[in-house]
Amino acid sequence: MMKESDISKIENQGKSYDYSDQIILNKNNKSYFFKLSSLVQIEAERQYSKVFTKNDEIFIMRKALNDWEKILPPNNFIRIHRSRIINIEFIDAILKDSEGTYKLKIKKLNIDFVISRNYLKKIKSFFKI
Repeated sequence: MMKESDISKIENQGKSYDYSDQIILNKNNKSYFFKLSSLVQIEAERQYSKVFTKNDEIFIMRKALNDWEKILPPNNFIRIHRSRIINIEFIDAILKDSEGTYKLKIKKLNIDFVISRNYLKKIKSFFKI
C-alpha cells in the first residue's frame, strides 16, 4: 500500500506506480485509499485535476496532468488530450466519425471523449490501429 509520504519520493525518483498500488485521494478533510485500477479518468482543471473513480466519486487534487503522467503506469493509463488521461481498462471502443475525428467511448459513461490530433499517433501505436 502506498503512503502519502511515498508519493513525493516516487515523483522525485521518476518512478511510476504499479497498477495494483493504492493512492490516497482527499475529500472533505478525509483521506481515502483507492487502487489505481479503480480510477477511470483524470481531467485537468487549471492547476488542479479531477479524479473520477469507477464508483462515480470525484476528487479534486492539486496536481497537474503532467505530474500524473509521470507516476501512472504507462501500460494502463493513456493521455488522449491535453486535458484528459484515461484508464485503458475502461475504454469500450475507439470510434471514428464521418469527419475523421477519433473518439473514445468509456464504459459506464454516456460521453465520447475526443482524442486530440497531438495524441492520436501515440494512441494508434498503443492500440495497433
